[in-house]
Amino acid sequence: MLLSYSTILYTYKEKPMNNEFIEQVNTLMENNKPKKAYKFCQKELLNYADKKITKKDKIQIAEIYYAMGSILASCKEMEEAVRCLDHAIEHNPKDDSYYYYRAEMKVAISQLDSALEDYSKCVRINPTNTYYGKRGSIKLQTGDIKGAIKDCSKAIELNPTFGGGYLERGRAKLHSENYTGAIDDFSTAIKLYPDYAISYQYRGDAKRQIGDIKGAIKDYKKLQQLEPRNEIIKQTLKELTESKKPQKSKKSKIEEDIKKCKKISITDTTKKIKNLFCKSK
Repeated sequence: MLLSYSTILYTYKEKPMNNEFIEQVNTLMENNKPKKAYKFCQKELLNYADKKITKKDKIQIAEIYYAMGSILASCKEMEEAVRCLDHAIEHNPKDDSYYYYRAEMKVAISQLDSALEDYSKCVRINPTNTYYGKRGSIKLQTGDIKGAIKDCSKAIELNPTFGGGYLERGRAKLHSENYTGAIDDFSTAIKLYPDYAISYQYRGDAKRQIGDIKGAIKDYKKLQQLEPRNEIIKQTLKELTESKKPQKSKKSKIEEDIKKCKKISITDTTKKIKNLFCKSK
């Protein structure tokens, strides 16, 4: 799920941008006027049309394009948003947050290989746990399991309380059939973020793989509490609960069938005798 306009515009951002510009754009977006906000950004760009562009101007222009991309992303115009971020990066290629949000937008339109390149640029410019974790997640989606585990481990090394790192590494271990390791990582993610529903689902899946049906049911029930409208997990719980019911052995089933047969035979015979007596009268 793509981030909202306000989150995109301000997360990781500590830039020397014109406060009046930010306030104006933000006010328009809060009043649900993205078209006016976008036109306002375009008007701001015109201020640089007929002047010699300085290094400081490039930083300001990059921020305007960044704001335009954020507005377009909030309207789900992802391809146009990516183009705006292209311009932002062209004017200020050293800002890691531009690559990060361009990658997020590319993920939204399934351009995973290109997004991976952007996350790698983020790591080179500013090697944070968030960037390693994000790159690890994309590596997992593109089938690079070892690379995903390596990146997530690095993210955890940089920040041992980074729940997303444990979750994504757990997913990678689940894919590589390291179920015990996956359970350990999901358990840590849950300890850090106990209300993050997806961790319970993945841990339940891993427990099913090692035959811990009771543990899986417990995790799925917790997931159901957090997501009561999740029909898939409701059906999964139903199937698992039914499979746990004690099954009769073949011997006891045969004995029960014999008893039924005997009962039917005796009843039928009794009826026939009674009919015979009735006919003889």
